[in-house]
Amino acid sequence: MYSQWQQGGMMGMSGMGGMGGMHPGMSPAGSGGVPLYPPPPDPSGRSPMGSHTMMQGAMGDTMPPPPPKQPGVVHTGSYYPPQQSSVMHHFSPNQKRPTQKKLKSSTSPKGIYSSDEAYAKALSFLRKRADETTPLPTAPTDVKLIEEGDSNLLTDYFYFVIEQLAVCRLTEKDRKTRGGKRQDVAVGYGGLQCIHCAKAPSARKFFWSNVDRLANSFAGIPDHVLTCKMCPEDVTEALLVLKGRHNAQMSLLPRGSQKQFFRRMWKRLHAGDIEGAPAASDSSSSLKRSSTITAASDSSLPANESNTAAEKLKKAGTVSSREKVERVSLAVAQDKDWLSDLDCFIREQVEVFCANSSDVSKAVEYVPVSPGQVGLRCIHCAKSDEGAKGDAVLYPHSVSGIYESVRELHRLHLHDCPHLPIELKSEMSKMTGSSSLSSVLRRYYVQAAGALGLFDSDEGGVRAGGRVIPMVGK
Repeated sequence: MYSQWQQGGMMGMSGMGGMGGMHPGMSPAGSGGVPLYPPPPDPSGRSPMGSHTMMQGAMGDTMPPPPPKQPGVVHTGSYYPPQQSSVMHHFSPNQKRPTQKKLKSSTSPKGIYSSDEAYAKALSFLRKRADETTPLPTAPTDVKLIEEGDSNLLTDYFYFVIEQLAVCRLTEKDRKTRGGKRQDVAVGYGGLQCIHCAKAPSARKFFWSNVDRLANSFAGIPDHVLTCKMCPEDVTEALLVLKGRHNAQMSLLPRGSQKQFFRRMWKRLHAGDIEGAPAASDSSSSLKRSSTITAASDSSLPANESNTAAEKLKKAGTVSSREKVERVSLAVAQDKDWLSDLDCFIREQVEVFCANSSDVSKAVEYVPVSPGQVGLRCIHCAKSDEGAKGDAVLYPHSVSGIYESVRELHRLHLHDCPHLPIELKSEMSKMTGSSSLSSVLRRYYVQAAGALGLFDSDEGGVRAGGRVIPMVGK
């Protein structure tokens, strides 16, 4: 044994040019003198380093002195603790190795880049399967997550991912899962579930407190569908083909399109909620409450059917100041399908009118106004004895400026409006922070103005009575 170590040590020295004379097993100069490997046992039982003092010089004070030699006991010559070898599991030749069950990876797989022909086949397969899929017996039959026109707001990938979902209602059993996070959610609250694992004991269900949380965490749904153990392989493969073009299609959609869809789906999802069953922190469910309050309030106007409102405005632009005209709300019926609850609420509090001679005389000096020019004013102030004045009245310079005018009316007037009912003011404060994207709002305001027959006049400002441009359907 000793000769083998010595031979190995000499071989190590032969490869260290310029290190002759160094003790075998010691590190090169400048490295602190720490041994590269333990020294050999000495037949005499003494340390090969010469003495305990020499051992301390080499290893520091961390090494304990060797135990005293006892008569009648055979010593090996080394007091270093034996190194523990890693535990190895050995199988006998006749013993079967355990087989591991293949599971779907929990990581969402990447999309498959395919030819146009393969992509068309994947689309055709998913459409056919969606038509042939039997609805879940527990899913409401009167609620459709995707309706006509929604395909223009989504990529093919997201569209068919949503086809793998169904509406569900929160049950008492659902409240006891997810670490107690659903304790404050009432039974009957709307959510989504995967149609493939719906019958499994650990069926995956999704519930959100508001539409913004839905939009921000929606990426978790495609991840589940693609890794769901019960989703058929052919469906997964087809979805991966669509995922390969998802980013390219996203870049072609108008900004905010996906969030518009989520707002529309959110309203469908919760249209059948049990009354009084919104989540505790659900700011977006306030639409149902605010609509009830608005409809019950005598000082508010319902949303218009655009054609009827356009006729009223056209007539209002030709009458004198003494004639009584019907009031027209800025809100249209399509608002609820495209805008957030807060934006719908604000539009319901704004009246569109055509200025008469009395309105022209009340206009501030720095805002040139002519008879027949379209203005916006607070509905509640307009119905008061004093009438709308000051920051409660605005005249947009163009159709594209209507959005900015309404924004100013909301910021400078509505919060402090003396005629806004307390219950409406309370509802508005609860909805703060849930506005739609500004780019979406600007585009929508222009389309809604066209539906009311509003147009830019060569005389300046906005006029009524122009060609009515119908809003895009649901």
